[in-house]
Amino acid sequence: MKYIYTIIVLFFSTALFAQSDDNILTLQDAVEMAIEKNISIKNSELNLLNSELGKSDAIGDFLPRVSASANHQWNMVEVLILLLML
Repeated sequence: MKYIYTIIVLFFSTALFAQSDDNILTLQDAVEMAIEKNISIKNSELNLLNSELGKSDAIGDFLPRVSASANHQWNMVEVLILLLML
């Protein structure tokens, strides 16, 4: 029985120390913490960034596209024939 009383006293004494005045939140702190940890707000921010990227892609689709290419090929058979004819 003596051990049970000791355990109970230790449990309640640690519970009292856990509720110290260091962890008191003001209303502003609680609101800031809620905004920071709210998943739907984070999703909304990501959706906003995604829509901004989509807007820049849409603007880019209206711009003209310019492309260029060049090709050069030697036909070695004709060169060999010309060399053999000389």
